Amino acid sequence: MEVPIVNAFTWAGRGGNPAGVVLDAPWLRAPDMQGIAAELGLSETAFLVQTAGDAYRARYFTPAVEVGLCGHATIAAFHLLAVGGRLTQGQAWADTGAGRLRVRVSGPAAAPIVMLEMPQPRFGAPLAQAELPGLASLLGCPPDWLRLPGQDAPAQAVWSGLWDLIVPVAGLTQLLALNPDHTQLARYCLERGLTAVHAFTLETAEPGHTAHARDFAPAAGIPEESATGTASAALGSYLVAHGLAPASARFLFEQGHYLKLPSLICVEAAEQGVSVGGAAAVMARRSVRAPSPRGRERPRRAEV
Repeated sequence: MEVPIVNAFTWAGRGGNPAGVVLDAPWLRAPDMQGIAAELGLSETAFLVQTAGDAYRARYFTPAVEVGLCGHATIAAFHLLAVGGRLTQGQAWADTGAGRLRVRVSGPAAAPIVMLEMPQPRFGAPLAQAELPGLASLLGCPPDWLRLPGQDAPAQAVWSGLWDLIVPVAGLTQLLALNPDHTQLARYCLERGLTAVHAFTLETAEPGHTAHARDFAPAAGIPEESATGTASAALGSYLVAHGLAPASARFLFEQGHYLKLPSLICVEAAEQGVSVGGAAAVMARRSVRAPSPRGRERPRRAEV
């Protein structure tokens, strides 16, 4: 099987986060999908099957596990559908493990902008000050780095399809100097039901952008991700909830610089919900081993 590799959240045609995208292969079973994702070795691979004219069932696999939702892989998949002329209405639906989500597509057919309307966010209890030294140790930094200058915003778990721990960091220099203990951080996330730790600062590499982030998900087999849709939606909701942004706002988040894959993620926050999206590009195609549809056909009854 030939699998397109699509980078989502590209920045001026570069960077982004690569995802494998498999379309129209309903004969694949969960172990097949897991095997393909492991062979590709990307942070996530999306598997989409059309169920109606504008609706698609979507499943997502890291190299190690299935996850309920992946923002960047959804953007990648619907970019591929859009450039293939399959989204003529400018919108579609993704049926995911986090529920049915609307996808909006705009811009030129050759270079569409794909926006995914995320589930309504949920907030966990903020981390107590006494918990910060332990978290700082896992991230390889002193505790006083885990704060925003002049602000009282705590580290807090936010759900926007997945649970991510949103962690403020003092500045860009400190953020890029984080050196996590991935083994211990994976244990920390598993114990708390977290998919990732999403560290951010309001200091950015480019003027006019909102925040710069790094995302660590070793419990899901991803030491660091260059662009993260679900966590970016969670971060946008976090900024609004803590009075760091107005209730209706448009954010531009930087990510991936540490990995030399600069990414730009657009988040739109409004009273009715949060959307995340951006540009994407097909970067490569790779052949992987996969069962053929013929081998999965149901046996016919013998004619008498």
